[in-house]
Amino acid sequence: MPYLIGLTGPYTDEIIEVKDGTTRVGRGPACDLVLDRDPAVSRAHATLVSAGGVVRVQDAGSTHGTYVNGRRVDQALLRTRDCVQFGGSLFQVQPVPAQVSESPRLKVVVPRAPALPPGMAPGAGAAGAAGFGVLDGEPVISTSGGCLWLGLALLFPFPIGLGVGFSYLRKKHPGNRQFGGVVLVLSVVSLIAQVVLGIVLSKRILSMMGAFTGPMAF
Repeated sequence: MPYLIGLTGPYTDEIIEVKDGTTRVGRGPACDLVLDRDPAVSRAHATLVSAGGVVRVQDAGSTHGTYVNGRRVDQALLRTRDCVQFGGSLFQVQPVPAQVSESPRLKVVVPRAPALPPGMAPGAGAAGAAGFGVLDGEPVISTSGGCLWLGLALLFPFPIGLGVGFSYLRKKHPGNRQFGGVVLVLSVVSLIAQVVLGIVLSKRILSMMGAFTGPMAF
């Protein structure tokens, strides 16, 4: 039965058994092989299919790709001593659960965040703390874009503020969800303030109109 021996990254020197059948690899809790210590690994990164000691790897549309012997692949057959990389974690395929006596001289591909769309910038949150402003292809909102939405939410809490808040709460990136919560709170406070101000102004106007239309002497 083949094994994956960690060479670089958070799983260095760890030994992982590849069981017969299909093994889903990724950060998501639904995966069979969970690599949640590597922020460059996608939630559903790749699939390993093992049968009779033969292993095939297939990328699952990951952000940073799957590499075999330094070459990015969609799918490939893994042989003994081949090196497979998920995100920033490099493993070597071995037939027995033993440490690698001599690490292969292989260039490790360092994952980089993809180019961000206009108006977006690398941000904080779980991905930002590790140097990634993108989580599964979703960039975090930029400072300028956030200030614009906050200003509109303050002036027009309904429907703009509430709509934007709920929209960002449904996003994947924790920074975007946090921003959505801030927008919702600001929108509710602004809406209450505008209602109270409207009531006070209405009473004031009615009072002034009453003073002008009081009893008149003939």
